[in-house]
Amino acid sequence: MDLSGIVIVPVSAIPAQRFQVVLNNQNCVITIKKRGKYSYFSLMSNGNRVADNVICLAGNNLVPYNNQYFSGSLMFIDKNGYHDIPKFELFGTRYKLVYVPFRFDTINTSSNN
Repeated sequence: MDLSGIVIVPVSAIPAQRFQVVLNNQNCVITIKKRGKYSYFSLMSNGNRVADNVICLAGNNLVPYNNQYFSGSLMFIDKNGYHDIPKFELFGTRYKLVYVPFRFDTINTSSNN
């Protein structure tokens, strides 16, 4: 598997944020908002809505299906290897938002496999 092109997208440890980032020549606007127990992820790519209020779970692709407007995958990775609910207070430290330039649905981050 070619891992070139992987990008750690900087996120802040705050409950609501919106920022712009270029991922693989795609102009993206990412919004993350905490509501209740979960954080929710939205993505615009080159002015097109790609994902809207997707629940953030570590290890799961935040782009829920193949999309003609976005190439790649985005997900939170828990550096401790768990598939759980990312806590915004730990964004950027324990939980990293990662872009990979190819499509996949989940990743096994467990050190047991």
